[in-house]
Amino acid sequence: MSLTKATNSMIQGAPINVLDFGAVGDGVTDDTAAIQAAIVAALGGHQIVHIPAGNYLVTDTLSVYDGTQIQGDTNYAYGSGFGRDPKGSKIDFQPTSGKVLFNYIYDVTPTPTPPTFLFHTSICGLFLSGNSFATVAISLNAVIYGNFSNLTIETFDTGIYCYGTINNRFENVLITSCVNRCVSYAGAAETTDVWDSCTFFGTPIGVYFGSVSIAIRFTNCLFEQLDDYGMDISRECQSILATDCYAEDVPYSTDATTRSMFRVGYEGVAFTIENHLIVTGGKYSGKNAGPTGSFLNVNYSNGVIVQGVNVSRFTNFLKANNTNCLDNSVILSGTTGIGISDFFVDESDVATDSKVVGSFANGVINSGSFHQNAKYGQLITEFLSYIKAGVQVTGGVITDNSTVSNYQDVREDAIVNSTWRKVAEQTTSVSTAPVVVVPNITGGTMSGSAVSYIKVYGSDNAGAYFFDVVIASNTAGAVTVLSSTTIAGSPAVRTYTAAAAAMSLAMGSGTYNVNCSVETVDYPF
Repeated sequence: MSLTKATNSMIQGAPINVLDFGAVGDGVTDDTAAIQAAIVAALGGHQIVHIPAGNYLVTDTLSVYDGTQIQGDTNYAYGSGFGRDPKGSKIDFQPTSGKVLFNYIYDVTPTPTPPTFLFHTSICGLFLSGNSFATVAISLNAVIYGNFSNLTIETFDTGIYCYGTINNRFENVLITSCVNRCVSYAGAAETTDVWDSCTFFGTPIGVYFGSVSIAIRFTNCLFEQLDDYGMDISRECQSILATDCYAEDVPYSTDATTRSMFRVGYEGVAFTIENHLIVTGGKYSGKNAGPTGSFLNVNYSNGVIVQGVNVSRFTNFLKANNTNCLDNSVILSGTTGIGISDFFVDESDVATDSKVVGSFANGVINSGSFHQNAKYGQLITEFLSYIKAGVQVTGGVITDNSTVSNYQDVREDAIVNSTWRKVAEQTTSVSTAPVVVVPNITGGTMSGSAVSYIKVYGSDNAGAYFFDVVIASNTAGAVTVLSSTTIAGSPAVRTYTAAAAAMSLAMGSGTYNVNCSVETVDYPF
């Protein structure tokens, strides 16, 4: 009895198998035409193109289309390191002139007015290896909502090129040993792509942004042994986000003095008013051989936000252009680092912190020897339990480059600018001068903390305040005046008694309705 060979293609709805179209996968036979034929055949039935485990030699560009789904048998991301080739589906791209491996176009037949975007596409589970003529492994032209996962890309000029992409998902993608860049964004308003658990390794630049890219997100990614920059972000970019990432040996070049993990605002032409970069969490380390380069190198920038990161083995935390990087535009919150020679310098390596605002540690947390530094252009506060010498509190606003005489000044200001509650009010009609109004403080309740504070103020019948603030301790009925603020036009005559807070107003002849109110606040000093 003779047997007839069955193929996947004989099963309705099954993936299209490239072996059924003549592919061999032995690393010697040119499988370009067979794989391309399988990709075209899958379009009609919206089927997946299956590339089974093997080594497929490809010598020319493979066109992929709206709706193309390619699935290999490499369910991990790892290259041919440690002397072992990967086991799974490998495409060995060996063109003889500059070529792209996977190039996205809309359809097999040229369309007079193709749609703006390409949907319903994925390339997953492949190991892609190129030669010196291999320009790009995957060129994404206006692809949106695509899925690209479990990929290893090595020895291309650029691993993945994105033009006009929106909200694609890249997961578990390793890009290594490229000539120029692991990932390149053209700057055609690419928006909200997500890179999750991806690795950028052994290349001059990890991720490059040429112009306008918006909210491209990198989460749990690894940047390692990148010669020049982990990210090179143009001045047109808006809110590029790096969350909980790890970097080591970045920059890796033997001459890394002008190189950095994040380079901001050097590329491009226009200057966006948005934040360029937001880095949250993660660990970033310079070269293992010793501190070199900068964590941040900022030229044109309206805003870089760094919060909760650990930075080590850089010569500088920040190197900023004195003219183009706006003052106070690098915002820090809870950053710490070790092995840094100078935290903040300008482009001439002169120490300056004019570009920085926020809080940051200057050493190892929990070492017992570091300091938590803070630099604010202006901070409005209702409560301060401690303040460092060298800062003055004025009307609830902390300003730079001043001094504070003692802790009492801070406490008084915090009390004055808190939220108070009214506990007593008294209105008196008078026609003689001077007038003394003593409110019934005991008529209200001043409970709460061990120490409460009161303020007394009043107005005449025209509604003009003539008395401002008295801060007094509510201790055993005594009134200890801590602060009194004069309002323009108010009378200079004031009196205070030990039993209560009273006010005196020198008036001309006439009848006045004088209102006096008492408010209180509890403050745990």
